[in-house]
Amino acid sequence: MVVAVRCPAATCRMYMLVEAADRGKVVPCLICRRGVPVPADVPPPLPPAPVVFEAESLEPVAAPRPVPGNDDDLLGLT
Repeated sequence: MVVAVRCPAATCRMYMLVEAADRGKVVPCLICRRGVPVPADVPPPLPPAPVVFEAESLEPVAAPRPVPGNDDDLLGLT
């Protein structure tokens, strides 16, 4: 398994992938050659969130039809 690390140098800040065998070590950055510490305990990636569909939400919903007449009638102003 590979581990993603980021170069701490302010002028570089590049991401790189390192082997899991390098955990707890300092590896040289592939761009600027400065030391990049690799964390010893990298948490495992989170599993993707489950997608839940409800039967009612899969059906299309018809838009309400406009009511013919005066707009004031719709607002209750008459």
